[in-house]
Amino acid sequence: MAKNYFGHIGLSFRSASVSVLNDMVIPAAEKVDRLHRLRSAMGWDELMMVSTCNRIEFYFSADSGTGLDPDLFLSVWNPNAPVHLADQLELTRDRQTVLHLMRVAASVESMVIGETQILKQIKDSHQEATNLGLAGRNLHFLIRAVIQSSKRVYSGTQIATNPVSVASMTYRKILNFPSATRRLAFIGAGDVIQSMVPYFSKQGNFSFHFINRTEKRARILAESYQGTWESLESFQAAPCDFDCLISCTSADQYVLPATLLEKISASGGSHPRLLIDLANPRDIDPAAAGFDGITLVNLEDIEGLAEENNRIRQTEIAKVDAILQEEVQEFANMLEEREIDLLFSELPDEIEQIKLKATEKILRTRLKHLSEADQDVIREFADYLSGKFIQVPLINAKKILLDQKGTA
Repeated sequence: MAKNYFGHIGLSFRSASVSVLNDMVIPAAEKVDRLHRLRSAMGWDELMMVSTCNRIEFYFSADSGTGLDPDLFLSVWNPNAPVHLADQLELTRDRQTVLHLMRVAASVESMVIGETQILKQIKDSHQEATNLGLAGRNLHFLIRAVIQSSKRVYSGTQIATNPVSVASMTYRKILNFPSATRRLAFIGAGDVIQSMVPYFSKQGNFSFHFINRTEKRARILAESYQGTWESLESFQAAPCDFDCLISCTSADQYVLPATLLEKISASGGSHPRLLIDLANPRDIDPAAAGFDGITLVNLEDIEGLAEENNRIRQTEIAKVDAILQEEVQEFANMLEEREIDLLFSELPDEIEQIKLKATEKILRTRLKHLSEADQDVIREFADYLSGKFIQVPLINAKKILLDQKGTA
């Protein structure tokens, strides 16, 4: 990792509260432009953002001489964030970054240990960064190793056996609610909601109502699970009746503000309702907890339940870390071999030009008396030698690298 290094900066539920995580959120419409500006301002070569309901992290590749200034980062990403937030940012570099991302992908850094959804989110984040022209061969190389390490963890440990997911924890909250909660309303149609609905569909006799800003996506879910649907605008104008509402969108403001909550409370009479907010930033105004007939459950509540359920998986974490330490070392070895390959990448073209120039010159002068067939033999011999001139130093360089590691 001499020429380039990997780094990471960001926040997660382990180091920050939901309200602090909210300070990192910017309007969705500004995200792409802000990412490009961030990469340029920080001097990074490549950049990938991983954003979930409980983490906002930035992974990058940069020249070894490039520094990492949290104040500059924050001023570019979200100038409106509190100044003190810069002191709370998590920072890693090189091997620590590789290990951190591998642990995130292996779900041991998740709120719910063993929940494999995070690996898909990392893959999607990398694909998005690639599509935006932010990620290149360095992050591709890293993500490929991260995926491989995760596969090894999931196949070689019990970390994901009988996984306790956000869906199952939400289901438990609903079962414990002191009222019949058969009519479920969902706001949003992203990964969290899509992963949750099949679970509820298998668990009990629920009726589903899907609400989304884009009505088409709500309709697709409704048709798949024999439910009903409407647009978010329609729901906000005249909220339907429900027992439990689960919301998880990427909106940058409340989708259920206090005025709408007051309307829901007034229309319910003595009928209790359970609202579950799984979004970051929050979808539901915290004022919901003060309205009659409404019980609010948010990420902090789910986090507490996650901690309880995660205890049964703690014994597997040591096994996971042992595997990941090996994977980090393997990645470092591959990275050093890759540096050698890149160092020698221009050599074949240079040797090819020298070979062609020297061969054709001697065939036109001192060996011009040879037949075309004999000249072709000379060319074949020159091709063989040039190939060895490339192969031998590359093999020796890698052998020296391995020998040095063996004596270290």
